[in-house]
Amino acid sequence: MRFLIVLLLCLTSVLCKAQIKSGDLSGSWVAGKVNYLSGDDLPDENVLKYTYVKYTFTMPDKMYFSSIYHALGSELLFELRGNKLLVKSSVGFVMNTLKIMELSKTKLVLVMANANGSLESPTAIRYTFIQNR
Repeated sequence: MRFLIVLLLCLTSVLCKAQIKSGDLSGSWVAGKVNYLSGDDLPDENVLKYTYVKYTFTMPDKMYFSSIYHALGSELLFELRGNKLLVKSSVGFVMNTLKIMELSKTKLVLVMANANGSLESPTAIRYTFIQNR
């Protein structure tokens, strides 16, 4: 019986730690690599392969998207639902949903849906960001 209680407490603490909080995203993130979820490289003619992408997250629910190094970028809103990042317009309309595959203090991996809306497809786009200091 004690074992069961300890096991349940451990599982509960692990599940609570697994929740991503908006503070975990705080700061600026710059895309260092863009490829398909399958791991294949994007073709050279795909404009995403060579586009500068920076996301800046501020508390509690604002984010900025920029394709220019020195600019903060366009202000958007965001919401976290489990491992999904919902990108919203300034009035709260959901514009895009990204899947958070990995998050650490220095690395953020996001998946953008493919043309059919699938976040799990091998042709979904994976962005690997590094923390911009």
